[in-house]
Amino acid sequence: MCKRAINPKLEARKQQADTFLTITELWFERKKDNITPEHAYREWRTLDKYISPILAKRQSLQLMLLVLLRYYAH
Repeated sequence: MCKRAINPKLEARKQQADTFLTITELWFERKKDNITPEHAYREWRTLDKYISPILAKRQSLQLMLLVLLRYYAH
């Protein structure tokens, strides 16, 4: 077998791009143009205050698995 060389910086960048915070930022950029500035501020503030401290650095796949496990556990 041929092993590929792994670039640690590239791997770290890939993992960072798939975090809850990064995906949330992308979502918010799309959404904010369709709502009032006040509503956008409240939404972002809520995410930043209550959700981000817990989930910001979690990988999206980890979060999806947690949701699925909780959903199917009932």
